[in-house]
Amino acid sequence: MKTFALALFLTLAACATTGPAPHHVRARDLGTQAPQTLAPGTPIIVEFEAGDVIPVDLTIEGDLVGLVETPKVAVVAKRHFFLRIDKDGMRTSSDGKNFDEKVVRPGSFRIGLSVTSAGVRGQIGLTTPQKAP
Repeated sequence: MKTFALALFLTLAACATTGPAPHHVRARDLGTQAPQTLAPGTPIIVEFEAGDVIPVDLTIEGDLVGLVETPKVAVVAKRHFFLRIDKDGMRTSSDGKNFDEKVVRPGSFRIGLSVTSAGVRGQIGLTTPQKAP
């Protein structure tokens, strides 16, 4: 009976596998290597080093407002981290393995309009979640 229970446990554990293994790539290598064909649904883990620069495309469009010109915006990685992109969204990790680390402070997004004696100014802000050290 113990053998049957062990076999059942191993079978259930094998069924719990969540699809293909993630594809790992360094941020600095993106765009410099020949494109790879990945199976649909393959998670991707991008490794960022401190100092890696990521260009950002900012788009504001609609029937009420639009950008006068597209600004050149980029963000810089402050420290080494990993970004996992899969069917559930994007998550970060400090070790590339644990993408469910606890956060000390959640991320936030804000959009607003300020009016001062200097004039009217739009504001867009994004704060990433802060992970426990």
